[in-house]
Amino acid sequence: MVRLHRANNGVGLPAFPTLRCSQPVDGVTPTAPAFFGLVLVLSVPFHVLGLWHLPLPMMPLLPASALMGFVPMVAALILVYRDRGWVGIAALLARLTHFGLRARIGWYLAALLCMPAVCAVAFGVLRLTGSDPPLPQIAPGVVLFMLAAFTIGAVGEELGWQGNAYPALRQHHNALRAALLLGVV
Repeated sequence: MVRLHRANNGVGLPAFPTLRCSQPVDGVTPTAPAFFGLVLVLSVPFHVLGLWHLPLPMMPLLPASALMGFVPMVAALILVYRDRGWVGIAALLARLTHFGLRARIGWYLAALLCMPAVCAVAFGVLRLTGSDPPLPQIAPGVVLFMLAAFTIGAVGEELGWQGNAYPALRQHHNALRAALLLGVV
């Protein structure tokens, strides 16, 4: 049974349920095959665009096929709307603000610090082995832009994969097996 928590938002709008990411949206369990099939069908046009190497007008170095990162989110929104309407979509989107930061601060720190640590170790190993790698030149503006770009891209992917496909797999498998199956797809 799914426990729903309805918060009073104080502005006269209906309160939407908030759910943990491993729970189905508003009591409806998504089906993984339907999600995977819809992602496949929706991604075909982006594969075709990728054949022509068309750049995006707003970001000329990024190919138009990069927009395929939003296909899982669109597929999840289509399936949730089909099953639960706007209330289901609101519940799915509410997951974007459910971080559980206090309970998982260690995992968030590990995720944020892992790649910089790997880069620092690789740079140190190169220096110790006699190689002379160039010193990294990091512009703060580029870092902020890339942080925003990757965050937006991650929302498009993870809302579909973790918000829709993972709960469907989790209904039939333990967390590790569900994550591994999702990783294979």
